[in-house]
Amino acid sequence: ALDTESERHVQAALETLIHRRQTENRTRSRRLVRLLRAYRQAATAMPDGALVIQRRDGRLVWFNKTARHLLGLRYPQSLGEALVGSFEGQPRVRDWLAAGHTDEPLTDLASPSDPLVRISLRLIPYSPTQWLVVVRDVTKLMRLEQMRRDFVANVSHELRTPLTVVHGYLDMIE
Repeated sequence: ALDTESERHVQAALETLIHRRQTENRTRSRRLVRLLRAYRQAATAMPDGALVIQRRDGRLVWFNKTARHLLGLRYPQSLGEALVGSFEGQPRVRDWLAAGHTDEPLTDLASPSDPLVRISLRLIPYSPTQWLVVVRDVTKLMRLEQMRRDFVANVSHELRTPLTVVHGYLDMIE
């Protein structure tokens, strides 16, 4: 009779332990799902495009809405495709990815979805097998830089004429 009684105690203790572990696992799973959703929402809300690609072949694993808009990607059709396929006619992208330039961004590229939009790409090591590519719209920045260059050129040209006249008068005075 003791054997069956002690077996029942052991069985009850095991059932309690199993139930506790299952409850802990469910709680942990719910917490991980909440974290995953929060990360997904944060990545979707980013003002820059974000893509995860395979290091070995550059195939798309994941991308956010901004990347979809800037690069003309389609969800889910573009998943599994090579990123360089979006940049037909721009071999700089293929060479940059192949070299794994994580230290220098690739700037002033035409967006595949709109040639008037200028973008920059930054490659960030994400995991041993994947890269994170950050895509930024730099159209306004490029326009501002062009305006600055034009302004400096115009000011320089406009100042040359009066300075030449003043220089001429100073030569005559000497």
